[in-house]
Amino acid sequence: MFTATKAGVTWLTDIDGKTKGMVLENYPDIGLRKTKWFVEGVEKYHRTFSDIINALVKAGFAIQEIREPSVLEEIIEKKPALSRCRHVPDYLFVLCGV
Repeated sequence: MFTATKAGVTWLTDIDGKTKGMVLENYPDIGLRKTKWFVEGVEKYHRTFSDIINALVKAGFAIQEIREPSVLEEIIEKKPALSRCRHVPDYLFVLCGV
């Protein structure tokens, strides 16, 4: 999800400044994204969820499990700034074999 936007991640907030979600744009447009991530000029390659899964299937893999983990509530209690991680998955894990 984070690699979809071409101009960087934008968070949607309410009137009190509380994060309500991430503005997702350009999701179906696959390919190179150049952005700032700690430093300028970081290159990321965006793929949709279906692009990733279909590539694995076409390569002959059998998908056994898919996980899109999220931050736990007890972690958010310790680090409230991580609450925005509940709005969009940071990672995609696919367990597969041949």
